[in-house]
Amino acid sequence: MLISTTPVFFYEDFQQAIPGQWIRCRSGLVWHHGIVIGIERDYRTNICLLMVAHAIPLAGVVVTTFQEFSHGQAIEIVAEPWSIEHQQIILSTALSLRDLAYALFNQNCEHFASYCFNRKAESRQVQSTVLVAGLAAVAALMIMGSRAA
Repeated sequence: MLISTTPVFFYEDFQQAIPGQWIRCRSGLVWHHGIVIGIERDYRTNICLLMVAHAIPLAGVVVTTFQEFSHGQAIEIVAEPWSIEHQQIILSTALSLRDLAYALFNQNCEHFASYCFNRKAESRQVQSTVLVAGLAAVAALMIMGSRAA
């Protein structure tokens, strides 16, 4: 795989795709996160393809084309590498984690992208979901407790 540091354009809004960039797109009710890897040439068709590393259920961390990653959804840029060194760390981390298993609560696509970018495997989506579920449970207990009294 050829890793290029030359920016290319996303299809919408002429946003630049830069290797090492953390991107996301909507996937139903949640965000799907990934890391732009670079350009790979399909030698059968002689077409250059933008490649993205991301984590998906059942397969774990994979590198796919931009089209397979986005499924036609608009892309948002979460963060961009701040130096060539940071870019190389992001890319080498993403590629070294290929085939890492997927786990919704601690190894999902957002955990993967966050770890590649800043060495902290975090998912704000999971944190928000757990918080809402916890608040709902407390509210239910309070309602049940007031009915019992």
